Amino acid sequence: MNETLPIVWIEWGRAIPKYLHNNINLHGVMFPSYSQYLISDSRRTMPSTQAKIEYISVDQVPKSSYLNCFDKMSQERVEIYSQKNFWIGTTRRFFLLHDFMEFSGLSEALHIESDNVMLDLNHLCKFYPGGNWSIAYPMQSRTLGCGSIFLVRDIGGLRKFLEFVLEKWSNPAVNDMSLLGDFAEMTNLVKVLPSWPNESIAFDPGAYGKYFLGSDARNFRFPTRQRGIISTDETSLLNSMKETNIEVERVATSLRVAINGKTSLMNLHVHSKLIPRSPQKLEKYIRRGASVNQGYLWRKGKLDLLVFFERFISRTSKLLGFPKDVRFR
Repeated sequence: MNETLPIVWIEWGRAIPKYLHNNINLHGVMFPSYSQYLISDSRRTMPSTQAKIEYISVDQVPKSSYLNCFDKMSQERVEIYSQKNFWIGTTRRFFLLHDFMEFSGLSEALHIESDNVMLDLNHLCKFYPGGNWSIAYPMQSRTLGCGSIFLVRDIGGLRKFLEFVLEKWSNPAVNDMSLLGDFAEMTNLVKVLPSWPNESIAFDPGAYGKYFLGSDARNFRFPTRQRGIISTDETSLLNSMKETNIEVERVATSLRVAINGKTSLMNLHVHSKLIPRSPQKLEKYIRRGASVNQGYLWRKGKLDLLVFFERFISRTSKLLGFPKDVRFR
């Protein structure tokens, strides 16, 4: 494995959100030796950043037979979820990742979701040099995988995953999380990244960040970034967060986040989308979220004004006869 993996961000079907701009800059400050690529169909140009970032339009990348097949099946698939394009997009990104790696000649890559913050990339590259696995990601529960971190060491293994997706995609009940979970269970091509604080390092599969830093305000009737959320799935890591202690310290331009004083957290999945541009501000944000005073105001979190205005304008537009919802990110 390379000492510095290329970081690949993928945004498809919408404008590049501000929090991704911040995140790209944040990774550029914390990990200046790592190259970053942004694959997007948005025509909006990237703002100035300290990061080594290369923007690639989706149109520049030749579509593989895998992606063509997926797009055709997506058009014909019966949809049972209210957010049809959301689940198509979260699954389609793996096909875009494959095609970009083929196009650019990358043999290895680290795909990070737009609201995911890496804390220790150097440790990640040193920790998994052995084994016969091809792709690696954490599990959110016993059955659901999480693509917040998706590490590709062998593009052949990624191709096997795409073939598995195409076999299952006609079933309207499947999504990227269930597919990742099923694929990890059926093959030895997957390295499941540890999430529970039982080892020296752990990865956030959408639990630590969601519980301590807040959830996406769009998921609640009153749009606040609510903390302390747990899951109805008894096997979910979320349900152990109440007994979990988080501490943070700054080391030069990076951060060290310790779980229960012993396990180093490798990333944070920031569901609240409140991602700053600097490690200093991120440190303050984590300290506030990891407070031991988890009372009513902590649980409710701050009002997300962007979501509030989205709803206000969307409702006004519908009253005027324009049914389309407004999205600012």
